[in-house]
Amino acid sequence: MRALIAALAVLVAVPSAAQAAPADRAAAAASGYTIRAAGFSVYAIGPFRPRRDATIGAAVRVFGEPSSRNSSSPGGCTVRWNALRLKIIFANFGAPNADTCADDIGLAASFTARFGRFRTWKGLRVGGTVASLRHRHPRATRHGRSYWLKSAVNPYGDGRRSAVVKASVLNGRVTALKGYIGAAGD
Repeated sequence: MRALIAALAVLVAVPSAAQAAPADRAAAAASGYTIRAAGFSVYAIGPFRPRRDATIGAAVRVFGEPSSRNSSSPGGCTVRWNALRLKIIFANFGAPNADTCADDIGLAASFTARFGRFRTWKGLRVGGTVASLRHRHPRATRHGRSYWLKSAVNPYGDGRRSAVVKASVLNGRVTALKGYIGAAGD
C-alpha cells in the first residue's frame, strides 16, 4: 500500500511532457527567440534547432500548434503561427511524393518573423530602427528594402553571395527578419 501511495505521489508531483511543453513554450515566448546563423544557414530560432531536428513536429514542439499548414509549390508546405507572426516554409526534396505538411516529413527551408520577440544574435528586433540595425550589425549591406545581416557564398548556385539572415525595412523600421535554413535538401 505504501508503494502504491508513493508511486501516485510521484505521478502527481512530476508533470508530464505534455504538461511541461506549454510552460516551456511560454517561457521561450516571454524571453524571446534569438536567431543564430553560421556558414550558409540559420541553426537556431530560439529553442528550435533545425540542425538537430528540422521537422514540422520539432517546430510544433517549440512554437505550439500552428494556425495553418498549406501545401505550396510541389514539395512545399507553408506553416504559420499567427500569434507569433512567424512563417516557416518546409519542404523535402528527397521525398517528392510525400506529404510535406506531415510532422515527420517537411524539413525547414526558410522563415519570416514579423514579431518583436524575434531578435538576431546581436539583439536587433523586429520593430527596431535602421539606426539600431546599423549599430548592432555594422557590416550589414543594403539590398533594396532589406539589409543582409549575414551572407555567405551560396553552395548550391553559381558561387555568388546570398543572404542567410536579412532584415526587411520600411519607413526606417525593421518589419521582418528572414532567414535561410536549408534543411530540405536545397
